[in-house]
Amino acid sequence: MINIFKSGNRFPKLYLKEFPFHLNDRAKQRMQIVGQFLGTVLLTAFIAYIFLNNITPFGVTMHYNLGQEENNISELGPKNRVRTENQNGQKTFYQTHDLAYFSTNMPFIFDTATVKITYKNPDPNQIISLGFQDQEVWHYDTKPLEVPFLNNLPWSPDGKDPVLYQRE
Repeated sequence: MINIFKSGNRFPKLYLKEFPFHLNDRAKQRMQIVGQFLGTVLLTAFIAYIFLNNITPFGVTMHYNLGQEENNISELGPKNRVRTENQNGQKTFYQTHDLAYFSTNMPFIFDTATVKITYKNPDPNQIISLGFQDQEVWHYDTKPLEVPFLNNLPWSPDGKDPVLYQRE
């Protein structure tokens, strides 16, 4: 039961006269242990959530499709080097000149990426390279993806990364 006594102050004073239940020392100790356990679990879960969402120790898989209406990936550009056509409801990009590129909105900086592209190379002298921007000022780390004139050489390839060609 709570009794309220009015005094000359603006705020009444509250006095706790009776508590509806009583806790012995053993029950208080159990409640303290349960509270410490729950606090530890909540704090550990919060730290794990922050760690896993900001550090990504197991990597991240993101799927972006070029030409969709999402803002996650930009169109292939610059516009004067790429021609866009719609074929069967899909956007098709034609590279008409030198280097073409796109950018993504990634929440983190990553060291590696797996990219799947579908392309058609009608020019036997055209080299297709794929890479990423590795410096702030227009510098790209690229690797050749297809080099048609090397495929026609009578030399035998040796190795996988890098591929070396040899002949006797």
